[in-house]
Amino acid sequence: MSYKTTCPHCGHQALGLTRKLLLGPAGSTRCRHCGRGIGVSWFAFFAFIGIAIITAVVGYNSSLFGLEWWVAGALLMVLVQGYLIPLEER
Repeated sequence: MSYKTTCPHCGHQALGLTRKLLLGPAGSTRCRHCGRGIGVSWFAFFAFIGIAIITAVVGYNSSLFGLEWWVAGALLMVLVQGYLIPLEER
C-alpha cells in the first residue's frame, strides 16, 4: 500500500508526502510531471477537525496533559492524509 500522491491527470507521482501533508483543501499546487493543477478534497479538512476534536476530548481527561494523545492524533492524521485522501483535479 502506497501513499496517494499520484496525479489524477497523468497518473505519475505528483508530489512528495510532505508537500501533500502541507496542502490544504483550499489550496492547490502543480503536478511535478505534467504541470496541471491538483489539490486535496474537503474531506481532508473534515478528517482533520474530527481527529483534532477526538484527540482534544480524550487528551483532556488523560495524564501528561494529553501529550501522548496529541502525538497519536498527529500520527493518525498523517496516515489518513497519506493513505486515504487522494489528490483531485483543480
